[in-house]
Amino acid sequence: MEKKKTKKRKGLAITSLILNVFFLIPILNIIFSGLAIIFGIRALSNIKNKPSEYGGKALAIIGVVWGIVIITTTIFSVFYYYLVYKR
Repeated sequence: MEKKKTKKRKGLAITSLILNVFFLIPILNIIFSGLAIIFGIRALSNIKNKPSEYGGKALAIIGVVWGIVIITTTIFSVFYYYLVYKR
């Protein structure tokens, strides 16, 4: 008897990764990176609860980490600008 392989769903993980591409848009990068973190965490939660149904763990992790890096870099850049140039 053949066991049918079902295709694992990776939608949330891919969305998490794709949203981080919008980091080039100045104000929207915080919004899109925040959404990427939310989608990535949700994807990781789905993967943990139903591993046979969901996939894309690496994509979700990359999306979350990249989102955190972008938000942190943006916040430090804004603080640096105000500390150096607004004296």
